[in-house]
Amino acid sequence: INWFPSHDTYRMNRKFVGVTILDDTSVESVNEKQLATILKTLSNPVMVDVWADWCGPCESQAPVLKELSEAHGDTIRVVKIEIENAPTLVKTFGIAHVPTILVFEKGKPVNKLVGFQSKQQLEASFKTVDLSAGSNIYAGK
Repeated sequence: INWFPSHDTYRMNRKFVGVTILDDTSVESVNEKQLATILKTLSNPVMVDVWADWCGPCESQAPVLKELSEAHGDTIRVVKIEIENAPTLVKTFGIAHVPTILVFEKGKPVNKLVGFQSKQQLEASFKTVDLSAGSNIYAGK
């Protein structure tokens, strides 16, 4: 008997403990290559949700990001990337906890938020973008 269930077992059993998975299809899921393209080409702010499917706070963050994307989709792009599929991002930004929200402006990192964030906190994170911060982490790749 395996006394320590795997993440797959946890995912299969979540429905039995009353957890409802909310539909967050308006938030695009990307890989590192796609993210690099987005950051190179967009001038609008980009909000990146670094998440994990076994993370409870990440599940709570998903509907907030969906609401933010629907409310501000014309001014900010919201995407998500699973932490296990983002080793470069994890290393570059020292991401040790999920959810972590990264905000970019013209490919440059301008904000990093760790843990669950309210819609108001997320809105504030991209309305006060400092264009002088950081450098484009994907420049020339």
